[in-house]
Amino acid sequence: INAGHNPPLIVHAAGTVETLAAGGLPLGIIPESSFREGRAQLLPGDVLVAYSDGVTETQNPRGEEFGPERLRDVVLNNLDSSAASLRDRIEAALTQFAQGTPAVDDITLVIVKRAKG
Repeated sequence: INAGHNPPLIVHAAGTVETLAAGGLPLGIIPESSFREGRAQLLPGDVLVAYSDGVTETQNPRGEEFGPERLRDVVLNNLDSSAASLRDRIEAALTQFAQGTPAVDDITLVIVKRAKG
């Protein structure tokens, strides 16, 4: 369930990217909200990346946002990395992109990688 947050990504070992968009409004907005459930499968070598908007909304000195495309590219370029190493590389990419611009939101990453064989 994606309750109003950025849709998680599954980056497949084959290089394709799937966006998990099932969900609904943020929790608590409407007391009787309903949410769509979805199902996805992680195959060996696939990576699931769930992230807060602080990741994609990280800004550089020109006010440009890091965005979901850059996040996707970092993951695609590091598919052979462990989940911990991938986290480190995403954090390094955010730091390099921001060039010292202070963060205005929290940055949360959850990375799950299915082991190969």
